[in-house]
Amino acid sequence: MYQEKNTMFMRLHPVVNVVYFLVIIGITMFFLQPVLLGITSVVSFVYLVYLGGKKQLADNLMVIPFLLAFSFINPIFNQSGATVICYLGKRKITLEAVMYGMVAVEMIFAMILVFRVFHLIMDSEKVMCMLSRGFPMGALLFTMTLRFVPMYKAQLVKMQTAQKGIGITDQNWTRMEKIKNGVGLLSGLMTWALENAIETAQAMKGRGFGLAGRTCYTNMKFTKIDGWMLGMEGLCSGLLLYACFTHRFQMTYYPVIKFGGCGVHDMLYYSVYALFVAFPIILDLREEITWFYLRRSI
Repeated sequence: MYQEKNTMFMRLHPVVNVVYFLVIIGITMFFLQPVLLGITSVVSFVYLVYLGGKKQLADNLMVIPFLLAFSFINPIFNQSGATVICYLGKRKITLEAVMYGMVAVEMIFAMILVFRVFHLIMDSEKVMCMLSRGFPMGALLFTMTLRFVPMYKAQLVKMQTAQKGIGITDQNWTRMEKIKNGVGLLSGLMTWALENAIETAQAMKGRGFGLAGRTCYTNMKFTKIDGWMLGMEGLCSGLLLYACFTHRFQMTYYPVIKFGGCGVHDMLYYSVYALFVAFPIILDLREEITWFYLRRSI
């Protein structure tokens, strides 16, 4: 994925990053609550644009029309709910089904944004640092899986470019000829993938993979700022966990919509969650402002 910045949040210890993403992913996945999902979506969207600029803005906006189209599927096929809006033929369209479909799509969009941020923040070195001691093979498989898709895509582009370079184009081909050429490209890609796997295995063996006493390439030390951030994450996580157990974020859609709560205490918990999700933006903007005034003082 494309990014322009190397921020303070990226340079934190992997433990701090993992705790942050685990809490956000857990709340986003298990609570179909529009306020929480809205906070996650907006903050993650802003942070992605901050990291990647116009490229991230365009990529994320392209997803929205497709998700909006999917939001209309639930009210068409799901007739549950007590509040009827209209009838589509003999099928009734209920307010509860419409709301549930929109919130479900909002959850999917929020998860897409969160995992895009995760992909930018948690590089392969951080994953290896977190998992290499307890699960070395699992860490290796995870990092290799993340690497496969962009690597294979880049190789396929190279093969297609090589075909164009020798004059093989699909401008006047029939559908069967295009399928035949695609099968040939796929066969060549699989052959390259197998050869690459053998070379990777030999290189890993030559570098002593699996031997005792091996360490990570990057020496990731737990600093004072990491301790402060982990403490803040722990405090906010405790408050959010209490809110979850006291059903502050509870919301039901069928047979009627029942919102968890809109009191002062509920607003406090929503504010805590917004602060938690915005930790990367706050930390990185603080660094930007510090550097701005330091440059002006020179």
